[in-house]
Amino acid sequence: MFSFCEKGAYRSLLPLRVVTGIIFLAHGAPKVANLQGTIEGFAGMGISAPVTILVAVIEALGGLALILGAMTRLAALGEIIVMIGAVVTVHGANGFFLKNQGYEYNLALIAMCLVLFMAGSGPLSIDEIFARLKASKLQRHSFDERPKG
Repeated sequence: MFSFCEKGAYRSLLPLRVVTGIIFLAHGAPKVANLQGTIEGFAGMGISAPVTILVAVIEALGGLALILGAMTRLAALGEIIVMIGAVVTVHGANGFFLKNQGYEYNLALIAMCLVLFMAGSGPLSIDEIFARLKASKLQRHSFDERPKG
C-alpha cells in the first residue's frame, strides 16, 4: 500500500521545485526589471546597492534555475541565504505572523529550499539529465578499460 508513497517521495520533488521556483522568480523578476526602484526601496531599509542587486539576481535567476532543475542545490542555497537575510534585516523585528509582515512566509520558503538543497532536483530536471549522461559516460568508459584476453 505504501509503495506508491515511497515512489512518490522522489516524484514529489518536481512540484516542490517548480512551485518554489515560480515563487522566487515572481518576486525576483520585478526587482531586476525595476532595479533602480529596488535599490531605492532597499536603501530605505539600510541595504546597500550591491547587496540589493545580488539579492534581486539570486531571487530571479535562482527561481528560474529551480524551475528548470538546473544547479538546484546551489540555487536553493542561494535562496536560503536571501531568505535568512530578509528575516534578519526586515521581517524578524515584526514577529512571526505574516499579517504583521513577520517571518513565517520566509520560514516556509527556507524549509522548502532546505528540502531541495538536501534532496536535489528530482525528476524532469536538467540536473537529472546531466547525472544520467555522466553515469552513461562513466559506464561506457569502464567497459573500455576492461582487460583484454
